[in-house]
Amino acid sequence: MSRSRFGRDREPRIPRGPGSLPVTPRRPPTLPDPPDSVMMFNYGPTTRRRIDMDTRDMKFIDPEEKDKILPSARTARRRTIRPPEDEMRQILQVKGVDLHIAENTKAHHTDKYEQTEDRKTDDGKDESAELVVRRAQTFDLTLTFDRPFQADGDNIQLIFQIGTMPRPQWQTMVTVPVKQAGTGSSDGTAVSRAWSATIKSQEGNSLLVSVYIGSDCIIGEWDLAVYSVMHKSGERPKIFAYDHPDNIFILLNPWSRDDTVYLDNQELLNEYVLNDTGGIFVGNYKQFRPRPWFFGQFEDGILEITLHLLRRAFGYRISTAMADPVQISRALSKMVNANDDRGVVIGRWDGEYSDGKTPSSWTGSVSILDQYEKSGGAVKYGQCWVFSGVLTTVCRAIGLPARSVSNFKSAHDTDGNTTIDRHIKFDENGDVVFLNERDKDSIWNFHVWNDAWMTRPDLPEGHNGWQTIDSTPQELSEGSFQCGPSPVAASKSGKIHLPYDTPFVFAEVNGHVVYWEMKSDTEWKQVHVDRFEVGAYISTKVPNGKALTSLAWGANNPDREDITHLYKHPDGSPQEETTMAEVTKQLELGLKYEQPKKEVTVRLQDIVSVYAGEEIQLVAIIDNNSTKVRNVTVGLSATTTTYDGVGVKDIATMNFKKEPIQPGQSRRVELRIGSDKYLGHLISNGSITVRAQGRVVETSESFVAMDNFIVKPPELSVEVEGDVYVRKPFKLMISFTNPLKVPLTGCKLELSGPGLMGRTFTIEPRQVTVPAGGRFSESLSLISRKAGVKELVVTLDTNELPDIFGMKAVYVYF
Repeated sequence: MSRSRFGRDREPRIPRGPGSLPVTPRRPPTLPDPPDSVMMFNYGPTTRRRIDMDTRDMKFIDPEEKDKILPSARTARRRTIRPPEDEMRQILQVKGVDLHIAENTKAHHTDKYEQTEDRKTDDGKDESAELVVRRAQTFDLTLTFDRPFQADGDNIQLIFQIGTMPRPQWQTMVTVPVKQAGTGSSDGTAVSRAWSATIKSQEGNSLLVSVYIGSDCIIGEWDLAVYSVMHKSGERPKIFAYDHPDNIFILLNPWSRDDTVYLDNQELLNEYVLNDTGGIFVGNYKQFRPRPWFFGQFEDGILEITLHLLRRAFGYRISTAMADPVQISRALSKMVNANDDRGVVIGRWDGEYSDGKTPSSWTGSVSILDQYEKSGGAVKYGQCWVFSGVLTTVCRAIGLPARSVSNFKSAHDTDGNTTIDRHIKFDENGDVVFLNERDKDSIWNFHVWNDAWMTRPDLPEGHNGWQTIDSTPQELSEGSFQCGPSPVAASKSGKIHLPYDTPFVFAEVNGHVVYWEMKSDTEWKQVHVDRFEVGAYISTKVPNGKALTSLAWGANNPDREDITHLYKHPDGSPQEETTMAEVTKQLELGLKYEQPKKEVTVRLQDIVSVYAGEEIQLVAIIDNNSTKVRNVTVGLSATTTTYDGVGVKDIATMNFKKEPIQPGQSRRVELRIGSDKYLGHLISNGSITVRAQGRVVETSESFVAMDNFIVKPPELSVEVEGDVYVRKPFKLMISFTNPLKVPLTGCKLELSGPGLMGRTFTIEPRQVTVPAGGRFSESLSLISRKAGVKELVVTLDTNELPDIFGMKAVYVYF
């Protein structure tokens, strides 16, 4: 009997999560009673269990859900009747089943899952190998009997079932007759895409059987039984059932043309299914870089947690929707966030994380999913790149090709009109006043979602391929915080009527910013439309199947692929104008794009690079475009903001009164900000937003310009001492220099990487405080369970400075 660390075959823990219930272990369920026309006998192992809702699901149930859910999750048992000895001697008895785990997993591209090997857990327990295969493909098994199989007299059937009450009509029970070669198709391409079993060879008492898994198979943990059927004249047929003790995990198959997730490019498959490390781009449109992330979809237990999330999404039942990538991806986008359905991660953006973990301190998905499973409750805290990283993990775990996608200057439309509405008024001095309390829409420095690859038989032609899904809880969709799948092609073409949530996704990359002037409490006038403010440098990791190689800032990072062209036409192009005209017509927006030319305009000089501890110099240039002298009043201000555009702290303000500017000339005004003004007010992945605004004295005409920039943190140096060998301790050295004029306090390290003993480490280093200008240094002793190239990801969390991280690719020898 195989065991897993995720609740299989062990006494359940008393859950610590809110609303969880201590549970009594359930007896192993078996098949329902056969119809009266058949007599059923059992022999062989009886320790097998079936997964529908078990102890792992039970501990996540709220008390008020108990009475509603538990009656439908009862255990069905089959009567165990020992057959007469004379009939046992006549019937072809199964003595054993060999699932050929090593050979099958290699053929199915599942040999990287840790559970496919006999192994010892980190706590010293032995785990036996389990079979993980993909649907729409054959796998081999050997049936060993007590005598040679006779084709003209023996009747053997393979019974696959999933859930506590499997039924053929629910696609949760499949009967597969074992046939001679040539009597049925088993390749799924010529005659049928349904399940089949064909004898490949016979040697003595053993049959080598090739089993084709139906292309519309529900994904999950399936049971296998072998039936020997005896027919005697004048008697009811008798079935002698051998229950195989181990489960078979069946996943989606992007390698098979018969699967709706088929992806015909091995390089892309190496990245979007098989790569367990990578990077997620963060920053703003001028300054961004990849953040290393350990997806860890092959780590022991991650697949089982993912399947638990699917069962939970569908009401703790095995659903036919669990065969459909459209419904699977939508369900996972709901379950990764914890805003409803008691999912995995709680989002928080206000900077207060004292009762959890700072979002920037996470190094990957494995530690998050581990904590979710162990605690029985949601994990604190995450933001968009965390949600996306976890969603990439669970999608890849089940065979759904997926990637994390970063959109810079990403819009958040709250009312479904695809525009980002900003509201202003003019005060008694003629100065612009931003009515932030009325602005429900926003523009984030960046936002990270996911693309998942699938066909869309539910949509018109031309919408297969990449589909946007998003697990960050932003807006309700059909009553839940879920988003997608929305065809990427629909966002580009403006077909916002196509499901799911396409208007929201369209606005994120193509929305126009509309400024409304308040004339009275009930009257608003459109004064400006910015067509090109939203959606830039849409980025994902280059699909090479390898680890990150660079943490360099900017669009030319060698690990970055620009996919903006997939989501939108070039700004200002005829195609873009056609798309926007169509959307505007569909929504009856009535926007006016012709803008009057202004006599005086203002522009902010780009701040390309500021490192933590450096002085900031803001420069605004006011241009007089008229033929007359103009006197202007100008104000410069700077505010630290979260990455989703919410102000945190006003750090500097300066006003310039009645500055005269000659016709056709410009005036330059400056504001310098010392590091003491912004340190301590920076938020993870946040920025400093600067604004220049003013008015012309002679005409009362107003002008405004806004921009933001990132204060770049130092990078951790991560090095390894000597060569690294499997299951041998090695030393990892972490260091950096504090660039600030103040100490860094509350230092904590987090480290993760594939195949590490211990999986993920949170460490309070010897140096909890790093002096101003001082050197931080820490060494760790680690052990790797696996050979090959492994990327280690390290973050350093401090009270004063967020987003300090580094990485190291390590080759581990046998």
